[in-house]
Parts: sequence; C-alpha cells; structure tokens
Amino acid sequence: MRPDASGARRVQVARRKLRQFKQLVLRRADGARASSLQRSLERCGRQQSNARDAKIGAAGDQCHFTAHKMVDTGCGRHCFFDLETTGVGPDAQITCGATAWNDGSVKAWHGEAGKTMPSDVAIALARELLGADEVYTFNGAAFDLRLLYQLSKVEELKQLALRHRDLMVDFWAENRYFTSMESLAAPTLGVGKSNNGGWAATAWFDGEHEAVLDYCKRDVEVLRELIAQATLTGKLTRVSKAGRKSAWVLPSLDGTVRTVSAASAAVAPAPTWMKTEPKPGPDLSWTR
Repeated sequence: MRPDASGARRVQVARRKLRQFKQLVLRRADGARASSLQRSLERCGRQQSNARDAKIGAAGDQCHFTAHKMVDTGCGRHCFFDLETTGVGPDAQITCGATAWNDGSVKAWHGEAGKTMPSDVAIALARELLGADEVYTFNGAAFDLRLLYQLSKVEELKQLALRHRDLMVDFWAENRYFTSMESLAAPTLGVGKSNNGGWAATAWFDGEHEAVLDYCKRDVEVLRELIAQATLTGKLTRVSKAGRKSAWVLPSLDGTVRTVSAASAAVAPAPTWMKTEPKPGPDLSWTR
C-alpha cells in the first residue's frame, strides 16, 4: 500500500536530504579516497602475493595474481559474471557466458560454437562462481543465475543469488524503476556496451560466435569497471532515455553495492512523481 500524499511528500523530503548528506560526505571524502585506494591496492597486492600458489575452485586450478593488473573493487577474489542467451523468457537457453576477475583476467564459457551450453560447462561455471569471495552481476539474481541453476542443477546457486551483489537490484530497490547497464556505463565510463543481447541471441547461431564471445567478455569488463568506479567515488552517472544525466549515489554511502538480500529488505517507497504503481521488483521466487 502506498502512503498518503502528505506522508509521501515527507518521505521524499527526507530522501532528498539524505541524498544531499551523501553528496556532502562524498565531497569531503574525495581527498582521502585516493590515498585510501592506494593503501587498499597495496594491501590487496600483499595478500594476493601471499596467496599466489593457493588452490582455488573445485577443479583446483593454480591461482596466479598479477598485482599491477588489479582492478580495485575491494580485497579478495571478486568475480563479474554475465550470460548470453536465446532470449529473455522463462524458456531461454544459455549460449555462452563470461567471467572477469579483479586481477584483470577474463574467461569465456561455452560449448560447441553455434550450440547451446552443455550442462557440464554450466556446472564448472557454477563452481567457479561459488569459489569467489564476491560475485557481481547486472540482473543476475532474477535472470543469469536462474538460468545457470536450471541448466546445472547446482543448488548452492540459490543462496548465491541472494548473497551476491546485483547492481540492477541495488538501483531498483532505491529508485523503484529499472535501468540498463548501458545507461550507467556510457555516461560514467565514457564507453558502453559493444552491442546488445538481441543481436547476440541470433548471431551465435549465424556463424558469429567469436563476435558474441567478445561481446560477452566486454560486458563483464564494463561491469567490472562500473563497480571499480563506484568503489572509488561512491556514485555512478546515469543518462535517461531523454538524454538527461544525473548522479546516482549508492545507498551504502561507501560505494559498496548491497547484496540482493540486503537491497530487497530495504526497498524505498515509490516516488511521488510516479503516477502509477511501480512495476514489481526482480522475481526471486526460484531461490526458495
């Protein structure tokens, strides 16, 4: 149930004041962030150097870190994940996927070119994700991780969907409307996605599988860069369909993307400018 008009106005005033406070905090913190970032990179580099020969993942692959390639999204092994599929409906199938890591590496996941992903590749990808300290997606909670679960049948993905950090869910929970990764990437980074999912859905079967793999890998690199920017500045820039730019200060105040469970538990009231009820949030019923 929506609050009455006067109550909603009070909520909006309070939220505006909170945003102003966030921006003040961020401005005052700007001077300290560079030195803090440098210390974080140095600390992560030392920790990862010590862990150079550690075994990671179910397959026990050797983990070789390169400190100078670090993308600062915090300490630990952070994974950025995306899938390409045959569509967006409930019966969509996975064609390929990609993972990027905060050590600078990127990996594509797929079976035979022009065919959908086999279950053994899906299981290996699921285990890779479960071995990360943090996983980031854009709409992964309701879509990518659900499809990966349906193919791999790895039950732990249900818990991962709730504890990982989905940038779109965090945005929706505060603003009560959806946005695209492109709307954040282009104005924030100055460069956006290289293509779109609609193209990838058919190009994979039309002999352009290498281009689709490059596109998928670029998507996770863009996501990684967005998270690094949010970690550094505490905010991202968004451009609307009308071309208007605005700053989105992340609700955490420190640039951390909230987990899906935390964001879902703190959904903001609908803004007063919305003339109709906002659309429902991401469907997480598959995690139950």
